[in-house]
Amino acid sequence: MRSAFTPATPLQLSAQDISNVASRAHYPIIYLFVTIHGAMGLVVPPDAPIAAIPLAGIDSDQTGTLLYRDGGYIRAADYSGEGSIRDALDACLPILRQQVLDPVTAWLTGHGFERAALIPLESLGLLPLHAACDTVVPVYTYAPSARALSYALTSRERRAGRANRLLAVGDPTTNLPLAGAEAWSISAVFGASPKTILLDDAATANAVLASVLGVTHLHLSCHGLFRPSDPRASALMLAGSDQLTLGQILSGFLDLSSVRLAFLSACQSGSQEFRNIPDESMGFPSGFLLAGVPGVVSAFWPVEVGAAALFARQFYEQNLRQGLEPADAVMQSRQWLRTATAPNLASYVDILRRELPPAGEPHSDVWDEVLSELWRDLMSRDPGERPFGSPEYWAAFAYTGA
Repeated sequence: MRSAFTPATPLQLSAQDISNVASRAHYPIIYLFVTIHGAMGLVVPPDAPIAAIPLAGIDSDQTGTLLYRDGGYIRAADYSGEGSIRDALDACLPILRQQVLDPVTAWLTGHGFERAALIPLESLGLLPLHAACDTVVPVYTYAPSARALSYALTSRERRAGRANRLLAVGDPTTNLPLAGAEAWSISAVFGASPKTILLDDAATANAVLASVLGVTHLHLSCHGLFRPSDPRASALMLAGSDQLTLGQILSGFLDLSSVRLAFLSACQSGSQEFRNIPDESMGFPSGFLLAGVPGVVSAFWPVEVGAAALFARQFYEQNLRQGLEPADAVMQSRQWLRTATAPNLASYVDILRRELPPAGEPHSDVWDEVLSELWRDLMSRDPGERPFGSPEYWAAFAYTGA
């Protein structure tokens, strides 16, 4: 058992403490509240007085309807089969954009800020606010609390300067044919840097436990399960019956002392529970932050496998080869996937195919077949079509942390 990360940050932060965290981050922390009477954004800027942003156009009755009505976001984003994620997003994103993000964006741009950390509380915290942003500026990130953001800032400082080293887990349940190809393709972006790829039956809990030592980037492409009634039992599925649970992350099961970024390419890995924790959230993003990882990319709903693999590869291109901060790389990659035409995407798929292991190596033939099928589908479309232009494809991934 490894000891959990425990930086010297008080459990309860004063207003001045939170302002100090914003000063360390160099961007505002924005708490978002909603009640039956309306909503408000409470802005804690770096080195400036706290400000309020009225969000009078939305209230808790409306957010409850968006979440829980027939075909609402919560039912569509999980595996209940009670509604289409596309329909749910079409219903909620215009409202979230107009009533929440537009006023917040106007305040940020009016005060010269190009990024902010959002801490959405109660029912607003269950809605996909990040998906309502279809631009790359401002850069919006999530934080479960100012305390967790403080942990992330400290962790980032401690990880600075470490040489890249990857641990990628792909398709441990052997029924996600592009997950293994995704893990392999992102490893190509790391070039000559040390890397370990665990696929299929090799992706056991013990193998992950042993291989994570010293890595800077942890990529998990697998099935995920979020349990809102017991968040600590939420799990990322590994080989056989093995699981990596949120409880294990919080208890220090993995030594994450070197990890700069965790990319959770798993359904529901971005889900959070707010209802039983009034001033914070609980889910894999907050769990990894509290365990010492500075930043987490996660998925808020099941994503089509081709879109997920292309997003992941583009993210690492932007982050490692273009030198963008992870939060910026997420925003840029979402915009790329949203606007890329069918021929653009087909060319990118062709790059992934060329980087597969040689023919005859394990999985190579299967991955080539799946990617070839995706390439043929894209090439058969109208050249001007944007196959992943719907938010259900490009908007699922978000960044939490510093």
